[in-house]
Formats: sequence, C-alpha cells, structure tokens
Amino acid sequence: MTCPFRLSSLVLVVVLLSGCAAIRPAPPPLTPPEVRSLLESLGIQEQAVSSFYSMGNVVLKKWLVESEEARILVVGTRDPLRIKVEITHSWGPPVLHVLVDRDRLEAFSFPDAVLYTGPATAETLGRFLPCPPDIDSIWALLRGYPALPGADLARAGSGGRIVCDEDCAGSPWTLQVKPRTLEPERLIFPKSSLEVIFSDIQEQGEVRYAGEVEVRPGKGGGKVLIKNERMVFNREIPEQIFELKKPSAYTRIELDEETP
Repeated sequence: MTCPFRLSSLVLVVVLLSGCAAIRPAPPPLTPPEVRSLLESLGIQEQAVSSFYSMGNVVLKKWLVESEEARILVVGTRDPLRIKVEITHSWGPPVLHVLVDRDRLEAFSFPDAVLYTGPATAETLGRFLPCPPDIDSIWALLRGYPALPGADLARAGSGGRIVCDEDCAGSPWTLQVKPRTLEPERLIFPKSSLEVIFSDIQEQGEVRYAGEVEVRPGKGGGKVLIKNERMVFNREIPEQIFELKKPSAYTRIELDEETP
C-alpha cells in the first residue's frame, strides 16, 4: 500500500466518522410522568415570582455581522401586570423607556422625543420589544423562565418536546427541553416563527431563571439577547417606579393595532 493511498484512506475515515458523529439520534418522546412533572415544575415557577427587577445588557444583532449593545433595566409585578423597561446607551444616555400598566402601553423614544401611547397588546408592544403572541407571556420572557398558556392541554411531541397545538387556548407553542434534566431550553411559537431560548439556568432560593434569554423573531432575521447580570425577586416595588419620565417638550402619537 503506497503512502498516498494510506493518506486518502485516512481522510475518508475522518470524513465518515465526522458525518456519523453529526447524525445523532433524536431523544425519545417524553413519557406521561415526565410531561406531568415538567408542567408541574413550570406551574410552581410561574407562581413563585410576584415581582422582580433585573439589570444587565441587551444585544441587538442584525443578520450575521452588525450588533448593538446597551444597558437594560426591567421591573415587573405580576398582579396587577405592570412592566417597565429602560434601555440606555452603554455610555449613559437613555434610548427607550417602555411601560405596560395593565391594559395600557406607553413608550418614549428619547432620540426622537416621541411618546407612543395605546392599548397594551402583543401588536403594539411588538413595535418596541420582541413580544410573544400574547401580552402576558412578555412577563415570563423578561422574568427569565417560560410560562405556558393552556398547558393543561399540552402533550408530548417528538423528541424532548411538549406541544400545545390548535386545541390550546391562545397561540400554539412548542417547548423543547433538555433530555436528561427536563430543563426548558427553547420555546417556539409556530404561527409567528418567534423563538425564545433560555440558557445559563440559575437558582435563587426557590426561583429558577435564565442568565441569558435570546429572542429570535423569525421574520426579518436578527436576534435580541438579554444578559441578566442581576435578578432580584419578590421585593416590594414602589409605585413611583411605574411612571414614565419625559422631557417638557415632546410629540405624542396614539397607537392602535392597525398603526403601521
């Protein structure tokens, strides 16, 4: 056997082995006890947090090259539903403040000095923040752990997935979990192609949350990555926090679901 033949044989073996390693069998479907245990755990986590605030960075990545990074502060209460998001440049000046107060939305764009107001819906909020198909799910996204509407009708799907299809209340969803730990990993909303990826899961007392939450809108490409540097749960939030501070002069625009 000549040296060139041995070399080509080695390359062929490496290619074949690499191909075999890349093709991994899909994990088996979750068993009924695993589905029940997972849904019970998610329900406990949903009830475990009544308020939170978080600080960190948000990265907006456009396609494959461009990216922008800013600071983000989020404060929220679950009942009543109130969420305030403040995004500032990494060097200090404010960029965007968004307030959801029950069924009302206010968003102030500082570069444009424009105040947007209107009903708090997935459509209106989606103009400023990546938003799941229902407004309540934005709480779970920012709190850092999935909450699943209509979970009592969910079923095991292929691989390590739980599926809530057209029979579910609200928008259909699919939850991908890690096979060994059953830790939630990826929440997909098929109708809008939006995906939310929960990674770097951490614990703070009884509360579990993702150190990083990545949102992939699906349409238009790009992604938004929230890096939670600090999370604080179940503290009393002063009422004045849920006020939108504005300069003395600005333009006001009323939003509705039909506004482009």
